[in-house]
Amino acid sequence: ASTGGGHAHAGLVIPQGAPHWEEAHQFINFLLEAKSNAATVQAVMVAPTNGETMALLPKEFQSNPILFPSAQALAKFEMIEDLGDELAKWERAWTEIKAASN
Repeated sequence: ASTGGGHAHAGLVIPQGAPHWEEAHQFINFLLEAKSNAATVQAVMVAPTNGETMALLPKEFQSNPILFPSAQALAKFEMIEDLGDELAKWERAWTEIKAASN
């Protein structure tokens, strides 16, 4: 039985002042093309970012509930949020827990 999961949005960015700005755009565009995106989905098991990708995926990927959770499963998900300055506290607590278990 599923207890839920995490839901996050990721993005590709080009830092301001990047020395190869045009090449970075070309690379991002390549990754977002349906054929490239289908290869990424199959290699890394991430949901597609291109609406045309689905048609290029094997049937077992198209019906995979991990990649495409049902509405019922999605209702149990939580959005993963940036903790900002609080992250350091969580990291310290986790480090202490790991150290105590050794």
